[in-house]
Amino acid sequence: MKREESAINVRRGRCDSLDIYEVTEGELEILKKGSPNSIFLNFSIALLSLALSFLATLLTVKIESNRSFYVFVILTVIGFITGIVLLVLWVVGRNDFKETINKIEKRIENEEKKMFQWMMNQSLSINNNSHNDILCKKNSYNH
Repeated sequence: MKREESAINVRRGRCDSLDIYEVTEGELEILKKGSPNSIFLNFSIALLSLALSFLATLLTVKIESNRSFYVFVILTVIGFITGIVLLVLWVVGRNDFKETINKIEKRIENEEKKMFQWMMNQSLSINNNSHNDILCKKNSYNH
């Protein structure tokens, strides 16, 4: 059986430069998972809204049954406590994902700084060698 080879037309728009970032396995896992903090914020908003609704009910309606009253009080307290804890977790961890991205991006800046410093050192050593050669030639003419 003969395989038919079809030519694929590839069009390419050239870039001036291309930045390639190296990523560790741990950073790759963080990037794959994404930021879990948005879930904390969503549940926090939901639970605080629920707690405020139950609190409004407790303040505006006279509940005759003790059992119902206790259920409303318990749900209100649990809603506020859990909502506030999740809100604090969101505030504390909301920058972890951004920090990982910034850490990866800074590697290019650090490499550029190292390259610039290396180029400056090379140009200084070339200038010093040229200056020494000129002095040597000048001294050889004087003797």
